[in-house]
Amino acid sequence: MRTPTSFSFLFLCLVALTATAQPRYKDLVPTFQGMGNEELKNTLKEYLLYDLDHPNANFRLALIYESNYKTADVLTRYEYAIANATQARLRFTKARQLVDEKEVDRNNEFYAPIFKTVDAKGRPFVEYNRVADKITHGLDSSMQFLTNVPPIYQSFTQSVVFYDKAVKIFSEINSEFLSLDDLYLYFDPTLDKKLAALKSSYDSARFHFDRYLSLTKTYPIPDHHQKYHVKPIVTYRLDGLITRMNFLTNDVEFWDYSTWVDKVRKAVADEILTLRSRLGQNEMRLTENLAKISASNGEVVPVGLDKQVVFNLNNYEKQSLVLALLEYKQFKQDWLLKIKTYVPDTLNGERNATLYSALIYSNRTADTLLTTVRNRATKDKIRKHHEFIEKYYGGSEGLHKYIESESENIRVTFVQYTGGLRSALLHMVTTPMVAEASKVIRFNNRWNLSASIQTPRPELVEKGDPLTLINRRSPDGSLYLAGTYKPDKKTNLVATFVARVLPDGKPGWMQTFAFKVDSLAAAPDANNFLGPFELTQEGCVLVVRAVHRTQATARNVLVYLNEKGEEKFHVRLADRAVARKITFSERSNSFVLLFKGQEDAPNFAALENLALVGVNALGDRLWRRQLALAGEIVDLVNIMDGHLLAGNYTQLRDLSGKEHIAKAGESNPFLVKFSERGDVEKVLAIPTQGPVHITNLVKVTDRSINLVGKQGNQQSQPLSPEDEMVHIMSNRLCEIVCTNLPK
Repeated sequence: MRTPTSFSFLFLCLVALTATAQPRYKDLVPTFQGMGNEELKNTLKEYLLYDLDHPNANFRLALIYESNYKTADVLTRYEYAIANATQARLRFTKARQLVDEKEVDRNNEFYAPIFKTVDAKGRPFVEYNRVADKITHGLDSSMQFLTNVPPIYQSFTQSVVFYDKAVKIFSEINSEFLSLDDLYLYFDPTLDKKLAALKSSYDSARFHFDRYLSLTKTYPIPDHHQKYHVKPIVTYRLDGLITRMNFLTNDVEFWDYSTWVDKVRKAVADEILTLRSRLGQNEMRLTENLAKISASNGEVVPVGLDKQVVFNLNNYEKQSLVLALLEYKQFKQDWLLKIKTYVPDTLNGERNATLYSALIYSNRTADTLLTTVRNRATKDKIRKHHEFIEKYYGGSEGLHKYIESESENIRVTFVQYTGGLRSALLHMVTTPMVAEASKVIRFNNRWNLSASIQTPRPELVEKGDPLTLINRRSPDGSLYLAGTYKPDKKTNLVATFVARVLPDGKPGWMQTFAFKVDSLAAAPDANNFLGPFELTQEGCVLVVRAVHRTQATARNVLVYLNEKGEEKFHVRLADRAVARKITFSERSNSFVLLFKGQEDAPNFAALENLALVGVNALGDRLWRRQLALAGEIVDLVNIMDGHLLAGNYTQLRDLSGKEHIAKAGESNPFLVKFSERGDVEKVLAIPTQGPVHITNLVKVTDRSINLVGKQGNQQSQPLSPEDEMVHIMSNRLCEIVCTNLPK
């Protein structure tokens, strides 16, 4: 067991060891001169572990903390500066308690190096008052720092935080709305709330920065002598976007989000809300007028769209859903009025064809406009006009139901109109143009001419009596008859005749044509067959084909007669191919003739040059164009800017050089558009599923040019009322409007 004496011994040893480990302050002071602040701070803190109340150590440590907080950037190293200022205040307070005049006199060598002062003899020395003043000033300075810097830092950081928030809100708006017009049209309470947050954040940032500047004016901080400027937002999505914010520059830049928000709200209040109201007014007017038209007999006057509203809306929104809806309803008024006023005539196929052609175009226009509505009825575009769509269509679901309902109506009426047009066309091509089917008119007290078209049966041709092959009614009511007969039984040659029946049904005149192939031959040498025939303003024009009776040669003669039967001219044509068609253009007072092949029957087997020739009213050739074709000519018609040819092809080359070849044993329809002078402007080959043969080309208008025929092989029989008609409706540009061809 240990005795008290042994415990006393251990205690004395421990005290001795401790005394030995503690350095003497006077030995440390000389080493301070070569130390930096951080090393000196650590050395002093270690020493104070042994001697907490050492006056000079506390004073020196206070000076180090003072230097640290005064040299720190309070905006970027705020916590560091505050921590050092706090420690400086504590150490200066401690030093004021420990450092008195006796202490400074007794240990002057500890204080003099700090102030770098000397006495009269040049020895290091410092007066106590100077040391005391430094302690007092250091304590006051640290307390002022701790009082003034926190609100400065808080105002600065609050400004940064609020401005950063404003920048992010503005960036979100720019990402969501690709243009200022979109922003205006999407404007709703949600967006207005976001704009309010943007304005509030910006105003708060300015408020706190102004407060920061005011505080730093009273208590300046080192290295920061700042001001700011405000920059207006002029160009949306270009101005106001910040990728790197810097509030430490001498001249801080603020984008003026507040004024921008005010301008947006003003624009919405002044223009967008008015625009929305007027769009609603237009919608109601159109809807009400459509209801009136539906309940009327067609006497209601259509209402138009407010042009200023359309202009304003186009300024804010391209491809607007609402504008598409209004334009559809505006057009639908005209469509409904046409339906109300157009009454089909069962006896007038041409009028019905015109009527249904116009309705088909109205239907196609309506379909195009409704397709535009459907394509624009996206989630984003509906959102732009949410209130409008909700109010007048019952929201997005209601709008789509409206579109589908209108689409079904367009589909049903399209079937009705195309069916009506086809019925009218079938009536036109299967009903004789001249009603006097059984009437016979006697000319020259010798020849009995039938008013109806006759089939040139062999026994009738051999008999030699006149055969009427063409009958045409002129605008004045007179009837032109043309055909062939054998005027001389001895020569037994076929001649061509043309006769005019006066409007009162009495015979007018009859002319006979028997041209020679060899103009120098002494006797008639050719059969003269009737070629294409056409009425003109002054009379008629025809081609007579003189075919040599014994040789494989022929000549074409163009004959132009006035209404009195007087010959204006006849000219032998250079082209010796069979003349297939002739047209007369009132606009240019000229003729266009079409030639192809050497035989009357069409050549489907091999390519032949089709020739289109222009001839003026004096019989002079103006131009000649060629096109290679294997197939059949159906008809050639005049259009407003040229000529349109239709037929059936087995081989055809288009303008790009592409060869179109029909399946073996079949032919396909085609259209070719020529200019006024015969230049080929478009070649449209129309492939079909299975054999289709076009028999007629019916021009109703330039917008309704109809190819009609039936399914079958080449050279099928003419259409009859019982046939299931194949129909292709085109326009003068060779664009297919509608067809019942299998897809």
